[in-house]
Amino acid sequence: MRKCVSLEDEPGFQQIYSPILTQAIDRGLKGHSGTGVVDWGYDLVIPGTTPTKGGPKPTKKPPREPSIPPHLADPVITGAPTHFDNIFNRYITRVARQLINKFPKPTIKGFNSPHVGTHNAFKGDWGHIETTKGWGGTDSSTLIHEYGHALDNIIGQFLTGTDEKMQSSLQLLKAMEIDGKKLGLILDDSIYWSYLREKGISFRPDPRGKRKITITPMVTYGNFNKPLYDARFRQRTENKMHGGDHWLIMAEMLRVTKEDMNKANLSKDPVQMLRTKKWHDAVAKLYDAHIARIEKIKQIKEEARKLHRKLQKENPYHEASGDAGMFSHLGDIIDALTGGEVVDWEKANNVYSKKGGIVSTFGHHGSGYYSMRREQNYNGSYTHARHYRMENAMGSRRKEIWAQMFTFWSSHDEQFQNYIAKLLPNIHRDFTKAINRGVKFKMGSSINLNRSQSPDLSQAEIESLIDRSATPDNIKIVDNRMGNSV
Repeated sequence: MRKCVSLEDEPGFQQIYSPILTQAIDRGLKGHSGTGVVDWGYDLVIPGTTPTKGGPKPTKKPPREPSIPPHLADPVITGAPTHFDNIFNRYITRVARQLINKFPKPTIKGFNSPHVGTHNAFKGDWGHIETTKGWGGTDSSTLIHEYGHALDNIIGQFLTGTDEKMQSSLQLLKAMEIDGKKLGLILDDSIYWSYLREKGISFRPDPRGKRKITITPMVTYGNFNKPLYDARFRQRTENKMHGGDHWLIMAEMLRVTKEDMNKANLSKDPVQMLRTKKWHDAVAKLYDAHIARIEKIKQIKEEARKLHRKLQKENPYHEASGDAGMFSHLGDIIDALTGGEVVDWEKANNVYSKKGGIVSTFGHHGSGYYSMRREQNYNGSYTHARHYRMENAMGSRRKEIWAQMFTFWSSHDEQFQNYIAKLLPNIHRDFTKAINRGVKFKMGSSINLNRSQSPDLSQAEIESLIDRSATPDNIKIVDNRMGNSV
């Protein structure tokens, strides 16, 4: 008797649809080698067969994709190959088609590689999209997501009357902070950086290994402005971190503060006892918040998985449509709100894209994409950070959340939209307001907003949500295998 196996329940399955392979590389990244080949930091996964899906077997196997109504209202015409226009005409709503038709079009090019898509806002008059072609449902979810990036760029330029890139998603910043904190996804980690500035830390991530992490404390502020110098210290420190280092430092910090507290208790020095207890309690509180965040994401992930399976059962075309990626699109929003710190926890605990993985088997962009930490290369090394400043990391977060929200907003299915509206009410509200400005925009007019602000955020509010950084080097990570200080 043949045993039926649901691949969807197997570890790593969701990575097949993960946005880590499908998302745009914003602002024209052309690959670390300069060859024009995008470096994703790992080998691409190419499925050999169509994964088996659960749910009742349909009485009659449906065609791969539903037909397009012969008299479809407002069909999308992008000037791209018909294959791509047909995706829009099958799977997005009329108002979304009208929105696309209203504004100038980016160039769209397809290539035969699964799950991969890029958006370059600086190429051509209105940007350039490259998206997978010929790989079933990933064609749809990838193209729709990438076009969301394009609209972030194009609508923003029309609303501001400038050539500023990727301006529409600025309107999500405040909502991201509110929803992220309410769900416990955005943490107050000021104690983490205060401890490193004042105390520093030095340890070997692997006691049997040769690599050592050493962060020297910041002795004096000198003539620097303290908040600016604090931000610069964080930037220089985080730019040296490999995948997993952020969490390894967190765990070591907890161990050291507990050890210091125990030593102070033995000394009976009341001043030292009070001081070390204060440090330990604050670090332990942050550590517990990290763990609580992981449990919250597990809960969200299970709710989203149940809804995803429900859609699979109800709609025989679900996996061919743009809705196929909704589960992983939500996972990537979670990854963005957490700044990649849950992925960092996975790296440190060796469960990345394995059993026990939280975000990597949900939807994500990979280690270092949403932070100032280093990205992983094809050979597994960490040679550079994607973002030198927190402002740029925040840019990646808001842009990806915008594009993911566009996939929900443009879908015919309202069930995932309703779930998102309840889970992330402020992001949903502000995205809807922002996209409706594009829907209602009359060509030939211009709102002429300030080049660096959104309609709902003052420049001061935007500045309060981002850190600006750059400073003397206060961290040294020594790799004795290479004989270099990197």
